[in-house]
Amino acid sequence: MSFFTGIKNAFSGGGIDESVWNIPESENDLEQIFDRSTEKPQLIYKHSNSCSICWFAKSEIEAASESIMELADLHFINVVRFRAISNLIASKSGIIHQSPQVLIIQNGKVFWHASHGRIRAHAILEQLRG
Repeated sequence: MSFFTGIKNAFSGGGIDESVWNIPESENDLEQIFDRSTEKPQLIYKHSNSCSICWFAKSEIEAASESIMELADLHFINVVRFRAISNLIASKSGIIHQSPQVLIIQNGKVFWHASHGRIRAHAILEQLRG
């Protein structure tokens, strides 16, 4: 993605591709993510629409989404709209909230996380492939 595309997304609101992202909206949804992590890794991405770095991170993940989705389910958390869910993730995982932030959950625990410029598709795929 180009720099200008990232800036455009930051100001236009962009969109959520529901063929890529699951959007948990409740504590129960979050519990199901942690439960499913015993069968398949779960990637949680925390995003703020007002942060241009978030748009770059989101685009980085989406550009590799086909490869990532073969290895993990993807979940999108809008940290402004669903702040309680974001806070619950921090509490449940023990990982301090940041945005953008990626957490990979496996067997009910975070086994890898990254924030800001460390959110790179190759790093995510490397971790998922082990």
